[in-house]
Amino acid sequence: MLAGFSLFAQTQNAAQPPDAVRPEIRGIVLERDLNQIVPDAEITIYFNGSEVGKTTSDYQGAFRFQGTELGIYSLFARKPGYGHEPTLSTTNNQVNLDSPRLIREITVVLSRVGEIRGRVVDAESREPLSNFPVRISPLIYARGSKLVSPNWREVRTDSEGRFATPVAAGRYITVIAPKLLGAPQFLKEFSGEDTKGVDQDYERSYWPGGGGLASVHGEEVPAGAVRDVGTIEVRKTTFYRLLVSVAEPGCKAGEIVQIVIGNLSDMYATPDGRGETECGKSFLVRNLQPGRYALNLFQTRGGPKDTLVTEITDRNLSLVASLHRGADIEGQVVLEEGARITPLNRVQASTRPVEGLPFVDEISPVRVDEKAKFRLENVSFGQRRLELTGVTDGYYVKEVRYNGAVVVNNIFTV
Repeated sequence: MLAGFSLFAQTQNAAQPPDAVRPEIRGIVLERDLNQIVPDAEITIYFNGSEVGKTTSDYQGAFRFQGTELGIYSLFARKPGYGHEPTLSTTNNQVNLDSPRLIREITVVLSRVGEIRGRVVDAESREPLSNFPVRISPLIYARGSKLVSPNWREVRTDSEGRFATPVAAGRYITVIAPKLLGAPQFLKEFSGEDTKGVDQDYERSYWPGGGGLASVHGEEVPAGAVRDVGTIEVRKTTFYRLLVSVAEPGCKAGEIVQIVIGNLSDMYATPDGRGETECGKSFLVRNLQPGRYALNLFQTRGGPKDTLVTEITDRNLSLVASLHRGADIEGQVVLEEGARITPLNRVQASTRPVEGLPFVDEISPVRVDEKAKFRLENVSFGQRRLELTGVTDGYYVKEVRYNGAVVVNNIFTV
């Protein structure tokens, strides 16, 4: 049974402004970091999703627009040499004109376009690689780890192996990705020879530096600046295969089993990280660059599952998965003697593996009830990390115990 919810929104009729005064937006366009005025910037104004006017900033960077209705207006500003289509050339600003505030002032910020350039050659032959895909990505952080931004862009090298692309101000990394990235990864039908084969391709690397994602610091590009990442030497490596058999005790023959695979050293090194197979059968995973991998196998949320962790080094491997239900954990929040009662309805608990890929039902937080208790269901076996959120200001978690033993760094073993 599939459950869901719907959101219903009621559209309000646009209010009409008083007869004596028309609503007005007054603004100024500035350049990011320098705070210098930007003249001749084109500002497009939208109301309820429709364009209602255009204006241009004057020699002092100022502009103004008179509306006809009260409500929320969106402003998009652009100017040649500032940013790059489609995500970097405009800034989106919203202004709410209502009866108490018929005239609003706004500052619009544009960033002057910069550029990242470089050259790609084969590390062995030293020959330039033409029409070679290069990805430029903002370097971002989440939960203390470096990540490749979903807003990366791909540029291809010319006949001399050179590439260049415009970027807004920020810190960027250059990503070399294998061409195998688009090849089929999960095979449900394969031969014995397929299980023995390997593939050759250029290895994934991050620049400047050419190492893994954890070691790269990126290149800072100020507004309007040009940064050359130099010559990128790409090396070919062997990509291996993993044969996985799904045993029947944990599921019925023919039932669909979902698969998620991830490289624990580099979450971006695994193309097409999802697939499916049938219980009682085997499947073949291709295009695995050497590294440490985790596979999650499951049928439905909250149902039997299994996690396999393995190291791909210099050969193809075979593994056997057996689906089973995890453990149910009862939890209790205890207040230190003399402490005031904390708002427990805000406290939530969840858990994730220390090593491996989290299942959705495990990382979804559960709320502490009115008796200060909580229950984590179907938790996978192995080392786990407990996460508590919603602890209000003035409180802290003094101690966590699991089966009576003190838990260090919120890590316990199921």
